[in-house]
Amino acid sequence: MRKQTVLDALQPLLSKPYFTSKEVLDLGVGIAALHHYIKKGVIKRIRRGVYQSFFAEIGHFNGEIL
Repeated sequence: MRKQTVLDALQPLLSKPYFTSKEVLDLGVGIAALHHYIKKGVIKRIRRGVYQSFFAEIGHFNGEIL
């Protein structure tokens, strides 16, 4: 997938407070692309398998499994 196409595919997740790696895979985006955007600062890793967009509205995350 091209970079802009990947970002377009991820757009529904980037507006959510949190999303999982399974949701990313369900959209057809690979883990390598996810890690690329983590390195670029578009997405941050909250904990194993749980991610957040740097542009999402931040809520409380108390460590419960989502």
